[in-house]
Amino acid sequence: MDVACLELWWGTLSDEKKKDALKWAAGKVLGCMDTKAWWQSKTVWGVILTVVGMVLAHWHVSFITDDATSTTVDDFAGKVGELAGPALSLYGRLKANTTIGAQAKAA
Repeated sequence: MDVACLELWWGTLSDEKKKDALKWAAGKVLGCMDTKAWWQSKTVWGVILTVVGMVLAHWHVSFITDDATSTTVDDFAGKVGELAGPALSLYGRLKANTTIGAQAKAA
C-alpha cells in the first residue's frame, strides 16, 4: 500500500474511527494498551474450559447415573471442552485489544 492510497483511505474515516485506529496501532506497536481484570479475558476462560474438560475426562466424572447415557453425555462434554476451550482461547487472543493487569485507579 503506497502513501497516497493510505492518505486517501485515512481521509474517508470519521474522527471516531481515526481515534480507534490510532489507539489500536499504538497498542500493537508500542504495547501501551488498556488493561482489564483477568476474569474479563476470553483467552483465560478458554484455558479454564480446556483444563476443566481435560480433568473431567481424565477422572471419568459422570453427570448422569444411567451407564449407557452417561458414557455418551460424558464423551460429548469432554469433546466440547477439548474443542471449545482452545477455540475460545484462540479467538480471545486474536481479538484482544487490552492487556490483563491491574485496573488503573481513578484520581
